[in-house]
Amino acid sequence: MQHFIQRFQREYVPGLQPRSKWRRQIENLAIGSIIMVFDPASPKYWPLAMVTGVKKSKDDLVRTVTYRLANGKEYEQDVRYVSLLFKE
Repeated sequence: MQHFIQRFQREYVPGLQPRSKWRRQIENLAIGSIIMVFDPASPKYWPLAMVTGVKKSKDDLVRTVTYRLANGKEYEQDVRYVSLLFKE
């Protein structure tokens, strides 16, 4: 099982968060979107969550999201640590 988790972290998870370096504009996260949260403090746990709020910068891009986990707790996270799975 440990081998599977290591390969999953090394090979699959990095591909979920594209790094396009501003070559193309990606769609902003919206309220109601389903996301996977990457927490550096607990690298073996990637909870699914629903976006409940967004904060945009001056250039109208979403920089921070507020999300709710299945247990009902709400958190705020930089968009660099979330990956869009489904947009409503």
